[in-house]
Amino acid sequence: MNPKVHNDVGFTDIQPHVNELDTRNTDTVLDILATYPFYIFNFETGWLVDNYLDSRTEEARSEFFEWARKGRATVSAFYLNLLTGISSGEELYRATYFAHRLHREHGSNFDFACLTDAPSHSWFLPTLLSDIGINAFAVGSNQTRAPILQHSDLNERSPFHWEGMNGERILKWYSRSYLQLGILTGEIVGSPSMEYLRGSIPQFMRRFQREEYIPDAVMVYGAWVDNAAIPVDGLAPLIERWNSTYEYPKLLVTADSEYFDYIDSTFRDQLPVYRGDAGAYWEDGAASSAKATKINRHTKEVMTAAETIASFGSLFDSRYRYPAEALRKTWDNIMFYDEHTWGALQSIEQPGRELVRRQWEIKENYAREANLTARNILARSLNRLVQHVAVERDMVFVFNLQNWVRSGPVEVEIDEGKYLVELATNKPVPFDELYEEDKYRRIRFLAERVPPMGYKGYGVRALEAEGTTAQGLNAVGSGATIESRYYRLVVDESTGAVRSLVDKEDGRELVDNDAGYLLNQYLYVTGGQDSRILRNFYGRREPQLSVHSPAGGRLIENVKTPYGQRVVVEVRAEHTPTIRTEYVVYDKLKRVDIHNELQKEPVRSKEAVYFAFPFAARKPAFSYQIQNGWVRPNEDQLPGAAREWFATQNLVRVQDGDFSIAWASPDAPLVTLTDINRGKWLTHLDVTNGHVFSYVMNNYWFTNYKASQGGEFSFSYSLTSGSGMSLEDLGQFDADARAPVFPYSLFSSFSASVEHTDRPLSPVAESLMTAAAPNTQMVVLKAAEDGEGYILRFRETAGRSGSVELKFPTLEIKDAHLCNGVEVPQKRLEHTSSSITVPFTANGYTTVRIDAEGALAQ
Repeated sequence: MNPKVHNDVGFTDIQPHVNELDTRNTDTVLDILATYPFYIFNFETGWLVDNYLDSRTEEARSEFFEWARKGRATVSAFYLNLLTGISSGEELYRATYFAHRLHREHGSNFDFACLTDAPSHSWFLPTLLSDIGINAFAVGSNQTRAPILQHSDLNERSPFHWEGMNGERILKWYSRSYLQLGILTGEIVGSPSMEYLRGSIPQFMRRFQREEYIPDAVMVYGAWVDNAAIPVDGLAPLIERWNSTYEYPKLLVTADSEYFDYIDSTFRDQLPVYRGDAGAYWEDGAASSAKATKINRHTKEVMTAAETIASFGSLFDSRYRYPAEALRKTWDNIMFYDEHTWGALQSIEQPGRELVRRQWEIKENYAREANLTARNILARSLNRLVQHVAVERDMVFVFNLQNWVRSGPVEVEIDEGKYLVELATNKPVPFDELYEEDKYRRIRFLAERVPPMGYKGYGVRALEAEGTTAQGLNAVGSGATIESRYYRLVVDESTGAVRSLVDKEDGRELVDNDAGYLLNQYLYVTGGQDSRILRNFYGRREPQLSVHSPAGGRLIENVKTPYGQRVVVEVRAEHTPTIRTEYVVYDKLKRVDIHNELQKEPVRSKEAVYFAFPFAARKPAFSYQIQNGWVRPNEDQLPGAAREWFATQNLVRVQDGDFSIAWASPDAPLVTLTDINRGKWLTHLDVTNGHVFSYVMNNYWFTNYKASQGGEFSFSYSLTSGSGMSLEDLGQFDADARAPVFPYSLFSSFSASVEHTDRPLSPVAESLMTAAAPNTQMVVLKAAEDGEGYILRFRETAGRSGSVELKFPTLEIKDAHLCNGVEVPQKRLEHTSSSITVPFTANGYTTVRIDAEGALAQ
């Protein structure tokens, strides 16, 4: 028996009320622990403890810590019950930091993880948990709209080894429910009783009483339903009575970790092994609030950039305090948005009710507040950093926070009559004028060869003052075709989609002309009410769906730019008055960028929105990107895993023999493959074509998620293609699409000049760090959680272990250690005063602790 109460942050009531109930529950738990010496309580999220400690006096806090040190009040490693399919890798590491901080500072446990309600999780978890030293993981699943245990025997085969990509193994229990003690005792249907237990326990045990079932102990996961008030006795008297009455089976109240420790020590070599991803069953609800989901998705990239820049700023000048608390709070808000509780129980049937509106207001604000704070910290940190750069006048810096030289399109705003000069060559920068209004212009230019983990400088000059008229002037193209060195793209003006896209290097058409849809075609889908697409109940009718295509297309402009060519087209569709799309090709980048902006009406009747990408492939094979690698549908999935839709961190790869198409979706996490979601609840995906559908919106849920969404939306995509595309190539394309080079404008105001020429860093270009390993991707540089030095984290992208020399030309290295995922040093690393040699594992994250100080004077 592993008593827990399920923590929904909302759902049953507004979040502040739920938070108060949670603290009263913890008061009750502490009383139960004092009354019943055999009792142990397992807090299913770190947030339950954080919330309690924040709202209680020092006396109550001390009492909690005393029980925690005794192992009677145990805490899951995860801060919240996250939708792991849409959580980033760094986010999942941060989700374990609170529990580890309690362990480090107060001696509580850090030895198990659980996730409750959300039924399926990312294959990254075995790698993550192994990296932080945890071997015990339990899922208290809810099978609503998620038939993973209906389509598999993972519960009956529990506990089992869940094996990660590199062979890391953790023990896993897959429960069919998260309130099993309440179910077994009869509390869920009325008053708990011995009579009810006598009937329920034999039924519960029957599925495990098989000759081939090895363990002699099974887990009863959780006790109480969502945000229930824990009874004052915690069902302890009933458990005592059972054990005093019966010799078999015994009901043992334990911590999750105790159960797994027993299994590991007794049955480790006799347990089954499963590999693969469980899919993203509940992540589809994130598409009910597409705008906020996009914001939160981007904030994660802004945050790691902000932390990295803030770290260099503090290293270069010890007076600059690293904003640790603000950053920690922002990560918390990111996680609160990705937490599985989206809204109220009545969210679909009564969307106008104040209870529903208030919960969504709070939920949405997690994403918006995190984004605003992250952008503010990044802006302030950039301003700090460039105070070390010798500047003569107004400048635009372009930053690259990856460990290889990169080029990419950048947009900035400059005053009318101004232009940019590349300081490295002192030549004017050709640019594409996107628009001009109120005496300023928004321009786009290609920033070329920006140094790794550094920046490149561009001066802002006045045309007349410099005696030149040099500037990047666009030329007018004609028709619906644009072309570059790498691609020829033809737009279908009636739908606004791409009729033809030819990879000129391979002479290959990328659009499947037999698909019925064109590339990037907007699809508005109606129907499905009261059908299986909402709930996979036996006897429910098949969904009758209607797919509506755009119409009324008109070509807005075709522009030959200094960096390539772009075309803009506008169409309309059902409940979508305007869809405006820009297609861009580049002469120096093998890449197509697509930017869709649309206005949509809010609709409560069942709907879904997709952008279709029917790629041509004779023998198609798919893989989608999770936090630490690639998953092939079917081959790399657990039995019963979600196949109707998938969650990608960014990329989907379509292979046809040696030829690949890499498709990036930085704004929207969900995709369907081969067809749209038709409510079939697939147990196997038949890969009959290479069609990818970006699944950007739906309202198919009957509770929790949003009933409708309307307003202005934008969804961008990028794609590249070619023969012999390597995993290193994919890793670099992923970074270019998800976390591209970005600008920072440093302009004088009427009262303060930016001119300072007596500073150590060059305005032309600088590299603050290098790492010559093409199969690695930088994640973050941050201050260590314990305040001792800085933490650098990077990930391997191509499935090859190795080592890399990290070089820091602007730092003096004092010491360095290889750490586990929660920053605990594991071994000292070989280093010089300016470099560190670091081993790394395939498909893994590597964490390094650095003791250093700025060395700009040198």
